[in-house]
Amino acid sequence: MRRRMHEQQTEQALCLSLAVNAIITWNTAYLELALDRLSQRRGRIDHDLLAHISPALMEHVNPYGTYEFPVEQEYARQGYRPLRAPGGAPDEPIRRPRPDSGTAVAACHPAG
Repeated sequence: MRRRMHEQQTEQALCLSLAVNAIITWNTAYLELALDRLSQRRGRIDHDLLAHISPALMEHVNPYGTYEFPVEQEYARQGYRPLRAPGGAPDEPIRRPRPDSGTAVAACHPAG
């Protein structure tokens, strides 16, 4: 915590908690899509291996800065963003509808 006042520390902690929960929710949705795609392409998935997968991994997230999610522009038309193929190239788009529309913006900046 980089703030002196208890209230500011609480705000910073709540912002971090919100960001972590959003990342875990995003990762969970895309893990489900990836597992569905893998199951379609390769058949049965070894469920013992699934115990070693966690949506809490965040190496792919840059924790600094502001993120915008233009849902109406990109995701609402396609459902979800395309999965990356094992070689890193985008896979075909996933056509599953999103439950909401609009633009969500996530930003955590220290107050003051």
